[in-house]
Amino acid sequence: MPTGSADHRDRGASIGIYNRGTLRVYDVGVLGVTNTLIWRCPTRTLVDHYRSHAGPAHLDIGPGTGYFLERIDSPWITMVDLNHASLAAAEARIGSGKQVERIQQSFFAPLGDERQFDSIGLNFLLHCIPGHAKWDRLAELRRHLRPGGTVFGSTVLPSPATANPAARLLNRTYNRVGVFGNAEDTMADLDAALAGMAGVRTRQVGQVALFSARRPE
Repeated sequence: MPTGSADHRDRGASIGIYNRGTLRVYDVGVLGVTNTLIWRCPTRTLVDHYRSHAGPAHLDIGPGTGYFLERIDSPWITMVDLNHASLAAAEARIGSGKQVERIQQSFFAPLGDERQFDSIGLNFLLHCIPGHAKWDRLAELRRHLRPGGTVFGSTVLPSPATANPAARLLNRTYNRVGVFGNAEDTMADLDAALAGMAGVRTRQVGQVALFSARRPE
């Protein structure tokens, strides 16, 4: 359901990067190899993080191939992405037996104040978007959570002090060609975006920051 157009702040996100061809190799290349060998955060860790926080009515922003959505029990799933190919691939991956809604629009586009969910997931999305506006938008998403609902996700941080040589090289390359926009991202940015929520938890596994926070009851 296309409801919006590209926002200039989405530059560097997966608008034009992912197509049928790249989506076919994403699970093997990124989830199977890069996460473990370069980012040093095994995909199993991300799956466990998803399963721990996904609620019955789940909103996923930037669903990728649907790999993680296929592995959660949420009966109602809403997906937001500008990329039609990603939305289609994720819905096919989820399969039947769940109620799925596709919204083709920018991460920055409003959802409507009345939309609320038990959980909101942003997996490997924020590092694709350059600039500080993404942190402001992350902070705004709390109003789309039901009381007690959880926002959670993961993002690659540059963190040169902890990065291995391969991670530093790949992160610089991705920023140079526009795949990533995380050159200035820090854990402090993430913590600030989640400030004021309940049960805030952030931790770094390799080069990946995992986070979760609840809307107060």
